[in-house]
Amino acid sequence: MGKQKIKKTIFSKISYDGPIKAKEYMHLLEEDDVVYADYQEAEYHSDSGMEAHYYLAVERMVMETDEEYEKRKADIEKMKEDSRKREYATYLRLKEKFENDSEKS
Repeated sequence: MGKQKIKKTIFSKISYDGPIKAKEYMHLLEEDDVVYADYQEAEYHSDSGMEAHYYLAVERMVMETDEEYEKRKADIEKMKEDSRKREYATYLRLKEKFENDSEKS
């Protein structure tokens, strides 16, 4: 298990004042970046409805840092340990159930 490429958001913006201009993010773009853009109409059906707004995000696949890699490894080990504990608890519960069933027979 080595380092992996992970998705990072390198730019994001929500604008209530009008469209987001390309000059705000074009200098950041690289060839394989993915740009997500959206416009949401205003929601007037409740007091907490959102205003109309533009949204833009630029995402890039980058190699994870040493810290991110170590955290991911630790998280995987913790998940494996938790899984082993759950499996053992299930084993003990089923063992007791079948032992009790065979004693009743």
